[in-house]
Amino acid sequence: MKLSGPSVFAVAARAKIESAALRLSLISGVLVVTLLLAVYRSLPALGLGLLPVASGALVGIATVALGFGAVHGLTLGFGITLIGESVDYSIYFFISHGRRATAALDRAPGSGAGGRRCAWAC
Repeated sequence: MKLSGPSVFAVAARAKIESAALRLSLISGVLVVTLLLAVYRSLPALGLGLLPVASGALVGIATVALGFGAVHGLTLGFGITLIGESVDYSIYFFISHGRRATAALDRAPGSGAGGRRCAWAC
């Protein structure tokens, strides 16, 4: 017996959408982590940068699951779009922290380009 109709097509479309979303999420996550690691050049800085992302996602999922019993894919999709904002906050923090360190080295006597490079590497 062969099934047909809108419900069969909907189930097949849902399976394709879920697999595509999972694949794209994994690829984009790996690319973001790789890019941040290339920019930060430090595993502790990468960990600190991703801490708001991980904690926000876990707390959000747990809160929705406790409040409503389940987390729907659409809700998770909208929530995940905000991950970019939490990554941006950590990038802004590290950039402003690096600028302050570089400015302090510029005021110190005898510090030149070597001191500035050390501030960015440390």
